Amino acid sequence: MNKEYKDMLSELHFSEEQKENMVDRLMRAQLEPVQPKKRRRPIGRTVAAIAAVAAVMSMGAGAVYSGLASDAFSAIFGTEQTEIIDKIGKPLGVSDTDAGITVTADAILGDEHNLNVVFTLTKDDGSSWDVTDAKTLSFGEATVSLNHLGGSHGGAWFVDEDPNDNQIQYVEQITVDDGSIPMGSAKASMPDLTVYDSQTGDVQQVIEGNWNLRFDVQYEDSSVELLTDPVQVVTDAGTATVTEVRLSPVGFRVSGYYEAFNAETQQMADNYEATSGREPDDSPFRRMRDVPVVMTLKNGETVDLGTYAGGSANMSDRSFTLSGCYESAIYNLDDVESVTVGDVTLPVTAQ
Repeated sequence: MNKEYKDMLSELHFSEEQKENMVDRLMRAQLEPVQPKKRRRPIGRTVAAIAAVAAVMSMGAGAVYSGLASDAFSAIFGTEQTEIIDKIGKPLGVSDTDAGITVTADAILGDEHNLNVVFTLTKDDGSSWDVTDAKTLSFGEATVSLNHLGGSHGGAWFVDEDPNDNQIQYVEQITVDDGSIPMGSAKASMPDLTVYDSQTGDVQQVIEGNWNLRFDVQYEDSSVELLTDPVQVVTDAGTATVTEVRLSPVGFRVSGYYEAFNAETQQMADNYEATSGREPDDSPFRRMRDVPVVMTLKNGETVDLGTYAGGSANMSDRSFTLSGCYESAIYNLDDVESVTVGDVTLPVTAQ
């Protein structure tokens, strides 16, 4: 029985000593005689008791998030599009504690190819973070692993919504270049908090720790396809046939291929030698993805989606993908007039 109770607590983040003490108390409670003239407890009272204790303790550790997705994302995207965020986003509420810091995955939001996860870091002693610029903070080698074997790109940053409290927010954005975001489970691994010194260029470790979380990837994909038939657009690499233009409140995706490169791009491709590290500016792959994509809102404002774009390119079939999440905004598709790819403008009709 003792082992059964330990197993029921195995998903919670407590020390072995804490688990032993809790099990001992519950075992003693089970062996105590029931006092007369009191209501008889159900046969399964000990199992029910341990489940209740587990639930209460997990809530205390931040493992149950009772708020809305828009509450969690307000520090990242503001409060203007809360209805959209709550419609397509999902609360999470999974925590891990180390080095006096509790990291909680609060909520998730995305579309077929783009994903946003927001985390809250809470100082367990109640002290403030005392960070001049939250964007100088970083994890050592933070990774969010999906059930996806293909390429991806993205970004991450910290936001301190209230410098006087003991919490700070962290957002991770992921865009899958080939295929779709797989629904199911994901893992986040976040070791060591560091801070970047802009004066010296040094990165210093400020908290040594390791936070590991597992959470569900489930949300509503609200993206719309803007193309009914392929269109041809002129780019710096040649004439591209665009086969996909998708837009959602959180991101976009453009895919296509080149029947042939222009002379300059073909020469770059013939002379290209693969190297490790950052892709050079004169790479033919970069040139293939250099497709102008501009979103126009109904109020006349324009958004250069290329600012948020990454993607992939394949030399064998001359295919390319350009995609990304908007960095710090959510767009209601009812407010979008059109998307222009190259010299072709496509109207947006929200579904």
